[in-house]
Amino acid sequence: MFVAAASKDHIVPPLAAEAAMAAVSSTDKEYVELPGGHISVFSGRQANKVLWPRLHEWVMERSSA
Repeated sequence: MFVAAASKDHIVPPLAAEAAMAAVSSTDKEYVELPGGHISVFSGRQANKVLWPRLHEWVMERSSA
């Protein structure tokens, strides 16, 4: 499980996002907190440079292809 949180998110605060980590029994999980707000982390100017490459790497490391 990969959980990305935004440091200035007022909809899903970082503590709430991080709490999901304890709710999942998988040992293969990663939590990252990135600068920005609820939408900007995923679609803002820096998303293509910060979040998406990191998520892509995480998925590819676990891909059987």
